[in-house]
Amino acid sequence: MQDKLKTDDKISMYFENIPADKANITIHDLLRHQSGLISNVGKDFDKISEEEFLSKSYLQN
Repeated sequence: MQDKLKTDDKISMYFENIPADKANITIHDLLRHQSGLISNVGKDFDKISEEEFLSKSYLQN
């Protein structure tokens, strides 16, 4: 509503050091749970820092 992001924006616009195989994931993919990101990083609504998420994501791949 505030036009700050678009669903077709790639997550690489908002996060640094995204692996090449994840660079094309869009916000739309995340909203539809089709991003290809692993699901065992944390449970819904668990607070997790960007750094912690990225480190756990990298360890799983």
